[in-house]
Amino acid sequence: MSPVPGSPSTIPFRDAPPATVRRPIKGSKLNILGIGVLALTAGVIFTVLHLLDQSDKNRTTQVALLQVEALSRIVLVTAALFSTTMLLIYYRRFNIQQSRADVAVEESATARKNEYRFRALTENSVDVIMIVKPPGEIEYISPSKGSVLGWNDRPAIGTSLFNWIHPDDAERARAALVEAAAPAGSSTIEFRLRHSDGGWRDFECVIRNLMHDPNIRGLVLKARDVTREKKAQATRDFTAAHDLLTKLPNRAVFMHRLERVIERKKRHPGSKAAVLFLDLDDLKTINDGMGHDAGDYLINEFGKRMRACVREEDTLARPVDLHAEDADSETVARLGGDEFIILLEDVNDPSDAIRVAHRIQATMAEPFVIHRQEVFKGVSIGIAFTSEDTDARSIIANADTAMYRAKTNGKACYEVFDSKMHAQIVCRLDLEQSLRRALEAKEFRLQYQPIVSLATGTVAGFEALVRWERPGVGLVPPNQFIPIAEEIGLIVPLGQWVLLEACRQAVKWERAGSGPGPYVGVNVSARQFAYPAFVDQVKDALRATGLNPHRLKVELTEGTAMVDPERAVDLMLQLAELGVTLSLDDFGTGYSSLSVLRRFPVKTIKIDRSFIAAIHTNTQVAAIVATVIGLSRVLCMEVVAEGLENIEQLEKLQSVACDCAQGFLFSKPLSADDVPSVLGINLMTRVEGERPRAIAASR
Repeated sequence: MSPVPGSPSTIPFRDAPPATVRRPIKGSKLNILGIGVLALTAGVIFTVLHLLDQSDKNRTTQVALLQVEALSRIVLVTAALFSTTMLLIYYRRFNIQQSRADVAVEESATARKNEYRFRALTENSVDVIMIVKPPGEIEYISPSKGSVLGWNDRPAIGTSLFNWIHPDDAERARAALVEAAAPAGSSTIEFRLRHSDGGWRDFECVIRNLMHDPNIRGLVLKARDVTREKKAQATRDFTAAHDLLTKLPNRAVFMHRLERVIERKKRHPGSKAAVLFLDLDDLKTINDGMGHDAGDYLINEFGKRMRACVREEDTLARPVDLHAEDADSETVARLGGDEFIILLEDVNDPSDAIRVAHRIQATMAEPFVIHRQEVFKGVSIGIAFTSEDTDARSIIANADTAMYRAKTNGKACYEVFDSKMHAQIVCRLDLEQSLRRALEAKEFRLQYQPIVSLATGTVAGFEALVRWERPGVGLVPPNQFIPIAEEIGLIVPLGQWVLLEACRQAVKWERAGSGPGPYVGVNVSARQFAYPAFVDQVKDALRATGLNPHRLKVELTEGTAMVDPERAVDLMLQLAELGVTLSLDDFGTGYSSLSVLRRFPVKTIKIDRSFIAAIHTNTQVAAIVATVIGLSRVLCMEVVAEGLENIEQLEKLQSVACDCAQGFLFSKPLSADDVPSVLGINLMTRVEGERPRAIAASR
C-alpha cells in the first residue's frame, strides 16, 4: 500500500539525511587500567627496594639494589609520561567525538526543519508537484492537488498520470516524459488536467529527471495552473483579430487570409476566389436620427445577416483561430464603420458570387426593428475576382471601386468589377492629383455669364463660373471636377478663391464704368456652406476688395439650404446683415416647402433650366413657371430664368413677366476681359435683330 501523501515518512525531498550520533571509543577505559597497573607495579618495586636498603646486606647486594632502584625509577618515570600522554590523547579524542556528536545533532535538527519547511511549502504551494515513474505511474503528489484540482478525495497515487490528462494532450505528454527520462533529461510542456468539477484546467509543466537521487528515484513534475493566463491571452488574441461590436474578423485577419488564398490559387490554378465589398446605405441617417446606439445595433444585426447569407457550413466567422489550415472556405469580416467584406474562396463561376449578392439583397428586404421601429436599409455591393497578376490590396480596391459604382447607380444593388472600371479609377486618381495641384499652380479661371433684365435688355449682373484650364488637356467641364473637389475637401479653398476673385473683378468693372457696375453672383456648394467659417470668408473677401456688399449675390441650391434648414436660416440672416443678397438656385429641382421658403431671407429665385427648356412646348411646364413667378411676386422676390436658348422661350418668359434671364441666347460665359463689351448695351435689341435673319435662313 502506498504511503499517505504529506506524512513525514513519505516526504521524498530532504536537504540531508538524519545523521547518527557517534559514542566515545570503549578502548579508552582499558588504557586507563593499564596505566594504573604500571604505576602500582613501579610503586611495589620501589617499596621493596627501599625495605632492602634498610637491611644489613653486603655491599655487592646494595650495588645491585641500586641498579634495580635506578631501573625502577626509569620505569616509574616512563609510566608517568605514558599515562600523561594517554590522558591527553584521550581528552583530545573525547573532544573530537563530542564535537562530531554536536554537529550530527545539529544536522539532524536542520534536516527535520527543512523537512517541515518543504512540507509547509508543498501543502501551501499553488503548483502541483508529482513524482512519476517513467511509464507514468504517480508515486507522489503534493497536497496542493486539493486546492488546485479539487482532488481531496481522489486516489491519484498509484494510478497513471494519463488517466487525468486530456486525451488530446496525452501523446504530447507521453513524448515529453520519454524525453525527460533520458539521462540528465528535462522537458517543458503544456497540457490539461481534469478538475474534480468535471472541467479541464490548463497547466504549464516542467519535468526533471531525478532517477539518480535515492530520495526520489523518479521524474519530478512541477505543474503550474495557467488557465487564467490562457483565457486572458485568448481574449487578447480575439480582440486583436476581431471587431468588438460584431465579433467578426477584422481587416488584418481578412488580409492575411486573402493573401494565403491568392498564393494557393497561384500554386494550384483552377477555381477563382471572389471578394464582396459591402457598404450599408445611408447609415448616417440612423446615427443622426436615432442615435449612435441604434447605428451600432444595426451594424451588429447586419453582420449576423451576412453570416447567415454565407453558407453556414462554410462560414469562417469563428471566434478563435482564423489561421488554421482546416478553416472554412468563406470569411465574413468588418473593415470598419458601415463597411463589410466577404471572401468566397472557391468560385467556379462568377454567378456563384452573384448568387451570394442576391441572397444578401434578399435578406435586406426584411426590416430591422430598432427601438420598436421598423427600419429598412439597403446595401451596395462590389464584386471582384482574383487573378494571377493581382495582389490582395488590389482585389479589395477593385471590389471597393465596384461598390462605389453600385452607389452611383442608385444604391441597394451590386456591380462586378471590370477593366473599364480600372481605367476609370486610374483616370480618377490622375484627376485628383492634378486637381490638388491646380489651385497652387493657378490653373483655375473664372468666366462670367450675363444675367439680362427682360424689361430693359441690359445686363443686371453676372454669374461667376469656375473653369479649370488643365495643362495638356484644356478646359475641364465643371461637372467633371466639382464633385471630386467636394469629395477630397478641395471645394472649401477653391470656393474661397472664387469668392475673392469674383469680388476683385466686380470692383474693376465698377471702376472702369461711369456708374454702379453690375452685381456678381457666386455659387456656394453644400460643403462650403457647412464650413463653420463661411461667413468670415465672405467678410474677408469684402474687406480685402472693398466691394459694396449689395453687389455680391450668394447663390445656394435648394438641396444645400434644406440639409439643415435651421442653420441655413441663421447663416442667411448673418449674410443679409452684411448687405449681401441671397439667391436660391435651381429652384424646382429640390424639396423645399413654401413654409420654409417663406423663412429664407432670399431676394432672388432662379428657375432651373429643365423648366425653361420645355416652357414653349409644354403647357403644364409653362403653367408651373407662371405659378412660380406669381408666387415670387407675392414674396417680393426677383425671378431669373436659367438656360434661355431661343426666341420662343424668351417670348414665353416675357408673357409671364419674368424679371431676368440668362443663357446662350444672350451670351455664352465670357472671360473677364470680354465683359466690358456687353456692358451698357441692349442685348434684347441684338437678339430681336437677329430673329428676321434666322427666319429667312430657315426658309
